[in-house]
Amino acid sequence: MLYYTPWGPQRASAETLERHCARCRVLGLPYETPPQKVAQAAQDYDKAELQRAEEQALAALKQMYAWKPPDYTPQEDVFKALVRGGYEHYAVYGGRGSTKSWGAADALVELASTGKERIAAAREYMKRIKESSKELLENRIKASRWARDWETTDYELRNTRTGSTIFFIGLAGHNAESVGKSLEAITLLWVDEAQLFSQRSIEIILPTIRASGSRFLWTWNPGEEPSPVDRLFRGPHPPERALIQCRLVEENPYLYRTRLGSELRSSFARDTKEKYRHIWRGGHLETPASAVFTDITVGYFNFAELPCKGVGPDVHELAGMDFGYGGQDPSAVVKVYLIMPEALPGFTVEAGMKPVLYIAKEDVQRGVPNHHLHAMVKEVGAQTVICDSGMPLMIRALNASGGVTAIPAVKGAGSIMAGIQKLQSCAIYIAPECTVATREFKGLRFAVEADTGKVKKPLTLVGDDHTVDAVRYAISETELVDGSLEDGGVVYI
Repeated sequence: MLYYTPWGPQRASAETLERHCARCRVLGLPYETPPQKVAQAAQDYDKAELQRAEEQALAALKQMYAWKPPDYTPQEDVFKALVRGGYEHYAVYGGRGSTKSWGAADALVELASTGKERIAAAREYMKRIKESSKELLENRIKASRWARDWETTDYELRNTRTGSTIFFIGLAGHNAESVGKSLEAITLLWVDEAQLFSQRSIEIILPTIRASGSRFLWTWNPGEEPSPVDRLFRGPHPPERALIQCRLVEENPYLYRTRLGSELRSSFARDTKEKYRHIWRGGHLETPASAVFTDITVGYFNFAELPCKGVGPDVHELAGMDFGYGGQDPSAVVKVYLIMPEALPGFTVEAGMKPVLYIAKEDVQRGVPNHHLHAMVKEVGAQTVICDSGMPLMIRALNASGGVTAIPAVKGAGSIMAGIQKLQSCAIYIAPECTVATREFKGLRFAVEADTGKVKKPLTLVGDDHTVDAVRYAISETELVDGSLEDGGVVYI
């Protein structure tokens, strides 16, 4: 494959461009420098050093692209196939930089510019229009030969010549049923960031898009574990008439025109093999031994499955808040449900069932004035909140609002790790729209020794933990009993 060069409109092979970049790094030149000027600068330089740099770059190139997902098979370009037609599902997964979103946007713009389409661009969670693919589609329309045929509104894109429309929706929470029903008349549904789609949302939209000739386009980056969309298309029984493709970063002809090439090489040199494959090669990321939390499910907890239907003494609705200290340090508030094992279906002491901790809502903001903190608590639907006791001024401001009761969390020596242990003893569910909590709970690590990779003692936390702290505070006043232990259980208070 040939790639656009960083210095002009020419194309060149990856080997040629890696040699060029290696020489530029040694000579201290930007990659945009034309080869003639690079050659001039190299005349007075150690040719052996330049050759070693080129050889190392070529060896790394082979290693960077060597691994592919086990189910990878070369396929025809899914986006060209979408424009041509013939399938009901067009599914594209892969790592960063593989132009999945750009390819999808270009195909949709072409379809809507050459025929009449009603297209919905859907994500699992879209609280604001800026969280949609609207800006990307607008930019691809401007770059297309059909740009003059399009007009844009705050929430929709319209082709004035063909009558096509593209609009944007989020399927999350209790809106899924009503939003799903609004899709019956569309001709094409683009599910972007499909790895975040819940099983419930998939089950709603699959039978809803039913008009003759309607089809689906799915694009996603595999997460840390197989998601519902992975199981749908990469499992043993994918849907009929589905074209499924893995796109990789080396299939991006603009790779060397952007910083992606630099980021790719840096990640390969810096990150673990598993992390590199997850980011750039479409692989799932195995949970490392240093992960603080390992029992995490991103999805909605179904209270209807509980014998008590979610109401009872063993289901606790709680809220917690961690205060920011200014600058980039945010304040975070969460609404959680702590479901004791006794409330779970089929509970017995012998079964060894964990309590379930469901993080249902979050609000994370920077630079919030003290007199506006109460609005964050209201945003998650709480009235009483347990807070970071180290910030008494903020607690007084919350209580002064008149609509919120703020309670300081009890702190003491070892309280952080005791709270972490308490969270670790739960099966943690996180609602898909709680994106900060998902990132922090999955990303929090114990510090490790640089030379051995073993977890350091005493334990030290590494990573953002604002929502983690808020959850710790939320459940800090609730007893958590592990009834599965023969000695009667351990109680964390």
